[in-house]
Amino acid sequence: MLEEKARKNKDKVFLYFKDEKITYKELNDTCNRVGNGFLELGVKKGENVCIMLPNSPEFLYTWFGLAKIGAAEVPVNTTYKGEFLRYNIDNCDAKVMVIHNEFLERLKLIQQDLPKLEKVIIVDGGETADLKFASTPYRDLFNYPAETPKVEVGEYDIECILYTSGTTGNPKGVMNSHGALTNIGAEVAKYRGLTSEDIVYTAGPLFHGNAQWLATIPCLIADCSFAPGERLSVSRFWDEIRKYNVTQFNFIGAMLTYIYKQPPREDDADNPVKIAFGAPVPKDIYWEFGRRFNVKFVEAFGLTESGLIAWNLYHDPNPKIGSFGKVADGYEVRIVDDDDREVPPGVVGEIISRTTKPNLMMTGYYKMPEKTLEAFRNLWFHTGDYGFMDEDGYFTSLIERRII
Repeated sequence: MLEEKARKNKDKVFLYFKDEKITYKELNDTCNRVGNGFLELGVKKGENVCIMLPNSPEFLYTWFGLAKIGAAEVPVNTTYKGEFLRYNIDNCDAKVMVIHNEFLERLKLIQQDLPKLEKVIIVDGGETADLKFASTPYRDLFNYPAETPKVEVGEYDIECILYTSGTTGNPKGVMNSHGALTNIGAEVAKYRGLTSEDIVYTAGPLFHGNAQWLATIPCLIADCSFAPGERLSVSRFWDEIRKYNVTQFNFIGAMLTYIYKQPPREDDADNPVKIAFGAPVPKDIYWEFGRRFNVKFVEAFGLTESGLIAWNLYHDPNPKIGSFGKVADGYEVRIVDDDDREVPPGVVGEIISRTTKPNLMMTGYYKMPEKTLEAFRNLWFHTGDYGFMDEDGYFTSLIERRII
């Protein structure tokens, strides 16, 4: 897909990051160089490589460079340290890790407990004398040819392993294929109404599925531009929006509340944004936020394992505030009791789902076949979230709604 988009949109800017502008062609060429560099370093198709980087062009180069050679990216939460970090790196069997210099000290503290890791590729230099691993400067990857790596990669090959939060035990590595990412991205682009004229902003971290699957991939599919922030700054949020002329932005969690609580400004409504996409929109500020900043909302419900299974759209003639919407194309969703029997409208039960077409959900949990079977018991994926469906087919969760 990236090769095709680079040919089609050769000189169009895909990535705005701080003061950098990177075209589709430049992105593709650099990802090819990085992919070929990984091959030279011994990374093979089917292997897993950890990425511990802040939002940056290097994150995209690494992610897509690995995809081009059939290796799976394993994004690491940049707040992790100690046992959380050790478990993530060791559990995925990574022999190679791409890491930013600012996180090296955390790696040094656990390196004796990482018997599988052999090599680290360091972004922005750093002192490596105390590392037991072989190390390579990231900039060296740019020295390899810009031709497409000669590796056959198919839609069912694993593209990424994203680790869950581990609220009920150790985090589980969710395996998703190349086909799942492109199919989910296409659905997101469709429901958001993305066009080649759009510029999408997110302040969320690129190690998270929200920024990857719900922003980066849909932008590629829709031939539009992507403008990730370094991190969320509510005081500078609208200034960044105006700087890049952003037409849609992603939000998650309490982000809207933080923005809404900023002191009102006369130019609040004078911004280029049309759509704010995410969940949840707090019910008490739904209409007032939209009026104050002149934006409309698109909400969705999904998990890392499932993709987005339901949508609440701004152009719905009768949007139900507090609901996460109706079932998405390609999915079936039910509310069931403890024995997986469907319950009537208005009755609370577990939210379960399945797809009506291939490659829209996870392949499984990494090295956890029993957990995979448990999640898909009776041929339905069990979200573990509870809610109800009303008479009109709108679903409502009883907990804070999730979005990847």
